[in-house]
Amino acid sequence: MITGQITDSMMGHLQLHRKGYVASIDNLLLNMNMKQSAYQKIAQVLKANDQVETFSPRLKFGGMFSNFTETTNIRLNGIDPEAEFTTVPLFTSRIM
Repeated sequence: MITGQITDSMMGHLQLHRKGYVASIDNLLLNMNMKQSAYQKIAQVLKANDQVETFSPRLKFGGMFSNFTETTNIRLNGIDPEAEFTTVPLFTSRIM
């Protein structure tokens, strides 16, 4: 049940990353994102596999908020909402 809560609300059952991405995850380097051609190959394989119900691409990167007096770091996630909500169905319960 605990694993189901995690996989259905934020992670999914499997994640694919460009080589070296996990080692640099603290920095969230944009040059470590998967190239479009690699993503297209992976998407084609996943769509052709009848064991894969759904998948969702994600873009993770760091940024900063500033009000010109104070600045703070943030981590941003870019998603395709329709695909993401199908892939991790409990994710919507985490959104306000």
